[in-house]
Amino acid sequence: MNNTQPKKTALYCRLSVDDGRLGESISIESQKILLVQYCKDHAIKNYEIYDDDGYSGTNFDRPGFSRMYDDIQKGLIDTVIVKDQSRFGRSYIQVGMYVEQFKDMGVRFIAVDDCYDSSQTDYDMMFPMRNVITCRRSYMWQYRGEPRFPQAAPPTAEEYRNHRTVCRTRP
Repeated sequence: MNNTQPKKTALYCRLSVDDGRLGESISIESQKILLVQYCKDHAIKNYEIYDDDGYSGTNFDRPGFSRMYDDIQKGLIDTVIVKDQSRFGRSYIQVGMYVEQFKDMGVRFIAVDDCYDSSQTDYDMMFPMRNVITCRRSYMWQYRGEPRFPQAAPPTAEEYRNHRTVCRTRP
């Protein structure tokens, strides 16, 4: 597509569990602050924020993602920046497919906290591994039925042992 508009950077934020706060969730707000600061630090001025507050990362049927993907297909976006891979999606297979598709479309993908930049390497072996780990961790918390809030304290040793037991005994 021949597009004469300058391309922009997409800042994508997602949180699957609503924290009960009126308006925007704390995690979405934190992600936006981090991503906007990243843009300031790297002299990126032309950006747009796409977000999905309260949408699961296990599929890509999300309004903010769909709008961003439409803009990518229209040739309006040349870079996608996320806080980390898990904010983009929980299915490591689908995340990998989208990142490869973005590369084929000339779109750079950056996961800030994972120190991943698709323009820096052709293949990062740790990229899919990090996604498998976050996917597994998310599933473990989901199976256990407890909320996953980023501001929560890390698990105690006893909780960690219980998590491992849950994972081993799951049918």
